[in-house]
Amino acid sequence: MQLIRRALLGAITFLATALPASAQMSAAAPADTGPSLLLVWGWILIAGVIIFIVGTSLGVKGGK
Repeated sequence: MQLIRRALLGAITFLATALPASAQMSAAAPADTGPSLLLVWGWILIAGVIIFIVGTSLGVKGGK
């Protein structure tokens, strides 16, 4: 069960870090220069919070 939980949390962490890049690629139109800097920083902030929560939960579970 622990192995499945860690694999799932690893996949969620990977997707959270990939979201800013995918948002930047999908939002860019041929005539556009790309998404606004605010959008990119917003995704980076969300990914950072998710990584912090996942890392903290793994640390708590691993210490027991």
